Amino acid sequence: MSTKKQLIQEVFDKAKQESGKSKKNGLSEYLVIKLEEKLDFKISERTLIRYYDAFVSENVKKESREIDSYILNSFSKYLGYSCFEHFSNPNDFILDKETGGSIHRPFGLQDLSKILSGGLHVNIQNIIKIPDFIRNNKGMSLGFISVLIAGGSFAQFNGCFQKKDHMYWNGTEYRLTTAVDLNPKHEVLVLDSVKFKYFKKITRTDTLSIDDAYEVYYSKFQNKVDFFTVGGVNPENKKNLKPATPLIIGKYADNQN
Repeated sequence: MSTKKQLIQEVFDKAKQESGKSKKNGLSEYLVIKLEEKLDFKISERTLIRYYDAFVSENVKKESREIDSYILNSFSKYLGYSCFEHFSNPNDFILDKETGGSIHRPFGLQDLSKILSGGLHVNIQNIIKIPDFIRNNKGMSLGFISVLIAGGSFAQFNGCFQKKDHMYWNGTEYRLTTAVDLNPKHEVLVLDSVKFKYFKKITRTDTLSIDDAYEVYYSKFQNKVDFFTVGGVNPENKKNLKPATPLIIGKYADNQN
């Protein structure tokens, strides 16, 4: 499968999980609204349907369709990546703890040398402080790198870019993080790949219809009803989720006829 095809399929998969819709027209309509809300990215429903037919549908004759880099980057950002290159080669990127974004390529000794010489700027605070007299002396700089490695300080430096094998709930879906995430607002859990991929809060409840009964789930707590794409436990109030009946959808989903 080509990377472009995989990207388009994952975009529509995510839209399906978030909206509870399954038809290409409904998914495309949802994406038009969601992409503009989340990324200020405008794309027509007709264009999205063409992408669906070209890359997702099993019943439509496939065609070779070009997609410009801006659209590929925007789709990648919708999935949580920084750009299409990040989506294509996720292992070549590391987390920038300062900005919350991603930096291309893991750090190595050559990067430390550039930092010492002033040729590379990294927004990391309180990790390594190098005295000016060492930074200004190339010979001493190389020796200082050796001391860092021997003493284990390099491990501490590289620890900022640990593998993201944990997750936290951001209010609508699970996001990747590291085991050393210190954000007090994050309840850090060991990564559950099934929950991470499929468990989403349905934020556009007006897209639900009676046809979605028993296909989506809900919890009711203090007169507030939340809908989710799959069953389990509501991460916010720890209430068990129940299949949404036609009555529940008709009563609590927005704009139901």
